[in-house]
Amino acid sequence: MSYFRKGILQHLVQTGRKVVVIAPPDFKSQELIDLGCEFYPLPFQTKTTSPLADILLVFKIYKLYKKIAPEIVFQYTIKPNVYGSIAAKLLGITSVPVVTGLGYAFTHKTWINRLVKKLYWFSFLGLKEVWFLNQDDVNLFVKSRIIPEVKAKILPGEGVNMQHYAYCPIENNHKKFLLIARMLWDKGISEFVEAARLIKKDHPDYSFLLMGPTGSDNPNAIPLDLIQKWENENVITYLGSSDDVATQIKEATAVVLPSYREGISKVLMEAASIGRPLVASNVAGCKELIEHGLTGYLCEVKNPKSLATQLIKLGTMSVDQLNKMGLAASNKMAKEFDEKHVIEFYMGTIKRKSAQP
Repeated sequence: MSYFRKGILQHLVQTGRKVVVIAPPDFKSQELIDLGCEFYPLPFQTKTTSPLADILLVFKIYKLYKKIAPEIVFQYTIKPNVYGSIAAKLLGITSVPVVTGLGYAFTHKTWINRLVKKLYWFSFLGLKEVWFLNQDDVNLFVKSRIIPEVKAKILPGEGVNMQHYAYCPIENNHKKFLLIARMLWDKGISEFVEAARLIKKDHPDYSFLLMGPTGSDNPNAIPLDLIQKWENENVITYLGSSDDVATQIKEATAVVLPSYREGISKVLMEAASIGRPLVASNVAGCKELIEHGLTGYLCEVKNPKSLATQLIKLGTMSVDQLNKMGLAASNKMAKEFDEKHVIEFYMGTIKRKSAQP
């Protein structure tokens, strides 16, 4: 929570508003308190399909909302979107669900997919607005008759802090390609590894780096021993997980994300802000951040050869050419995805709510 929305939380606190965060406790919880937020831990299993556990979750959220009595609630990820919206509705509290991505349960055609759609539909009944991060997700919700289009609003991403991820030109083309993500198949890790194999046959000087956490309970999680096997084969280098992504981004030639779908990719925004060309799949949540040929390249989804082709284009560029592309990427972030635009979006909704009798 603090990682993704620190700017808006900080702004709300600094402008004298009481901010309460309800979330599963983790190593970032203290950071929320240090920002000036009140923090209420709410542990829950994101992947459980137990009806009893979900009913208990609604009850727990209901009790917290009743105790806190918030003026407005913003809710993120599937279970808070659904069960938080139900709890808020029961208490007459204004609720704004933010659909940050569709997740495994929504994107894979199973009985869970059908159930999730029905839950979304029920929980969003009566809401005035639902926020999304890209038009494709809006279209899917409208087509699935979960909400009417008039309720949908598109947030300009999660926002990127242009000061923290300040522009830094490339000094040398070391041909280092960096993928930062949770180690999930849906992030295009397999395609990245296969593209690395293809390229290294003729370009052994190219480097391919993976960075991000393993050990997720997601059904698409990649085992750590497989990642280590790729390392032992000298296909990739695994950097582990770190909060300091900026340092690694600055050392890269480009940042890569051949994902199958995103809400909106924060790591691509951060990399572009720093001034790195991007290579990503031509899918929702990635394509909005790249102007093909100007700020980076789009490749075909699930196509290692297409990805390899785009990476080689960057690998053969001069430092001046790379910096021209990186500067264009940074300028695009400043114009369209600067954190200040996101803060303005939130504040507009909050002020409209406050102005109501």
